Amino acid sequence: MANGVLPIIREFLSGRGLELSEEKTVIAHIEDGFDFLGSNIRWCKDKLLTKPSKKNYKAIVGKIREIIKKNPSMKRENLMRKLNPAIRG
Repeated sequence: MANGVLPIIREFLSGRGLELSEEKTVIAHIEDGFDFLGSNIRWCKDKLLTKPSKKNYKAIVGKIREIIKKNPSMKRENLMRKLNPAIRG
């Protein structure tokens, strides 16, 4: 599959002055899923699922945990003001 798709993609991109990065490019079946822009995309039965990737999820939860642990005595309203930028990303 990869041998048939890669030349077509390279030709398409070269016409636009672009090229694939060999280190970063991975060709995977959509049922196996792939990470793209912080999301995991996969085909499951008859639905296309898009969820936050595990790596990004762990990073966001870690930031929130750190903010809460560093400010144990802060008022709830102030803590929420501090958490909102981390939650929004």
